[in-house]
Amino acid sequence: MLGKILIFALIAAVIYFMLKSKLSGKKSKENDEIEALEGCKKCGTFVSSDELKDGLCQECQQIKGEKMILFSHPLVSSKTPKISDFSTSNSSQNDEFVLVKNKLQAVISNARGVKFIVCNNLSLAKELQSVADDYLFDSKIALIVESDEEINLAIDARIDAVICENF
Repeated sequence: MLGKILIFALIAAVIYFMLKSKLSGKKSKENDEIEALEGCKKCGTFVSSDELKDGLCQECQQIKGEKMILFSHPLVSSKTPKISDFSTSNSSQNDEFVLVKNKLQAVISNARGVKFIVCNNLSLAKELQSVADDYLFDSKIALIVESDEEINLAIDARIDAVICENF
């Protein structure tokens, strides 16, 4: 009788150690898969390391490849936009271009469905472009410029669009 109990205990121990090694092997494999995922620098989505290029996922790489839009430049045929001021604009209007003075007005304009959020200084345009990129705005950021030099500065700052005045 004692022999049967010892054999049973021995068999149970072997089964226990076999299952334990298989389960711990699965856990380490799952951890390896989790560690292989990295976050996109722009949107934070976790994808496998080989799907990232320059720290960006495929979707953000496509967004990054958009072109700058020029309005009212003498060498480009485009319409002259009608710009509404944020303070006079309301949610019932379908304004395409709204001039804003701060980030809050820009966020509200984006929520209203404005196509172009316009500002008239480069430092605000940089802030707005950063917010728009982080929150994936549907609206584009546009900067009012008066020279080719200012267009170059907007290009360096990666602003979506420029509206040329007094060219």
